[in-house]
Amino acid sequence: MGDVERIRKEEIVIDNVLNFNRKKEIKYNLDGSVKKTHSNSVKGDPHEVYPLKTKEEIEKVKQYFRDKKENALFPEEKQIAGRNLMCFIVGINIGLRMSDILKLKWSDIFNKDGSFVEMIRMQEKKTKKYKNFFLNPSCQDAITDYINEFHPVVKPELFVFRSREGGAVEVRTVGEIIRKAGIACEIKLPLGSHTCRKTWSYAQIMAHQNDAYFMAHLMDLLNHSSISATLHYAGISDEQNKQYYNDVNL
Repeated sequence: MGDVERIRKEEIVIDNVLNFNRKKEIKYNLDGSVKKTHSNSVKGDPHEVYPLKTKEEIEKVKQYFRDKKENALFPEEKQIAGRNLMCFIVGINIGLRMSDILKLKWSDIFNKDGSFVEMIRMQEKKTKKYKNFFLNPSCQDAITDYINEFHPVVKPELFVFRSREGGAVEVRTVGEIIRKAGIACEIKLPLGSHTCRKTWSYAQIMAHQNDAYFMAHLMDLLNHSSISATLHYAGISDEQNKQYYNDVNL
């Protein structure tokens, strides 16, 4: 085989690999490893995280953070545990991706007079779309409790969920925090940063079972293209599949 023919065949192979990867939209880390995302799964390496489906499970995780706060040896550790509790409560109550929650600044949630804003409008990091959302009483109480207990510097330009270094906490850090909470609480299925948004989705579906239009609204809120994707995301499809298997005994 001549050099020209050999080089051309190598180019064809490389092009095929690149086109295959582009078609599958595989994403890579800086070190060349495949990113572990829900749309970028690796065969034989399951990593999906799950929602909390009961109030008992949610309360267990809340209590875990409360205990971490009470048992902290140093003031900084105590405040971090309080921040993590606030982040978890806000996360399960507004249904945003953690990457969007963590970029919230005090100016996003408070008016100049110190009152909570009526509505927050932000651009999603992943989709670049603008989204309106609201802080319900649970969110407002969690934020107020954190401020009253730890008296953080509430300046408009500062992040609500600050790291030790002063910037925003990273998503992977929050994911590891929630993962450890799930293990400590003996929750059977794996948890992570996406657990918060999935928990909100599951709770919304359960609360609006008699609303014929709700699934369309939820699909829009989650930017999903199908009901099946939303049901799987919220952990409903597993429950349905179990019921289908149990309905037929041959």
